[in-house]
Amino acid sequence: MINVSAAMGGQFAFAAAELTAEIERLGPSPFRSISGNGHMQGTPSKTVKPVQIEDDAGD
Repeated sequence: MINVSAAMGGQFAFAAAELTAEIERLGPSPFRSISGNGHMQGTPSKTVKPVQIEDDAGD
């Protein structure tokens, strides 16, 4: 998340470009249906493995 004022147009454009590049790097959603309507119908086009998140909160 980024907070910019009206006078920070350059910083906003940079943040928007970074976000766009990251979305393009990630590619299409694995949950998108083959028909392309975006609804969760049927099985996903590929299997998504769970992610293990390590908690470093004061241990």
